[in-house]
Amino acid sequence: MQFLRRSLAEQEIGGVREIALAIGALVFSGLNIALLDIIRLNGAWQAIVALAVTSVTLTLLVSAVQKIFLRSWAYSILGKWAYKSSSGNYGLAEITFYRGELQYEVQLYRTEDDLNSAIKGEPGFASKCFATCFSGAVAYRGRQVELIYKILHSEETYPKRAGMLILKPLSDTEMKGYWTSDIQGAQPNRGILDMYRPK
Repeated sequence: MQFLRRSLAEQEIGGVREIALAIGALVFSGLNIALLDIIRLNGAWQAIVALAVTSVTLTLLVSAVQKIFLRSWAYSILGKWAYKSSSGNYGLAEITFYRGELQYEVQLYRTEDDLNSAIKGEPGFASKCFATCFSGAVAYRGRQVELIYKILHSEETYPKRAGMLILKPLSDTEMKGYWTSDIQGAQPNRGILDMYRPK
């Protein structure tokens, strides 16, 4: 698996999909040739059934290979991350795949205790979240994540905003983040995130 991760490290998501499609089609072709050599088709109905089965099999096989490749490619960034921002806020972030694309979502908290409450899933932790951030577009290549984010749901004391975030994995358990935030057209704010995998 390490070899696969290293091989895909410099690819963008489109390149990973293309490689997965090629590998899946190659594996399918080999299996199909071997199977047709064993099974002799007699008649039109058998040929139609074989065509339907092979079409479904090809789709499932390519989909499975693509899932494996994408998860291996993004292994070091996927999952939940806790962080403290230089702005003084705390966040519980999650990077996942949604409809085949990377997605970044964060719940913001004002104190470390509130963040720890969210990590542990303690009763009432949801009420301590004062803003939610969603990604508009996420790119990952060469062990660097670049994304555009928007804060659409927040308390009145925390204005809605949009910005850019760059995440650099330091290991499988730590990342450094660099963000800029534009609040209603004002001069952009800048800051740093120290991210870690919550236990």
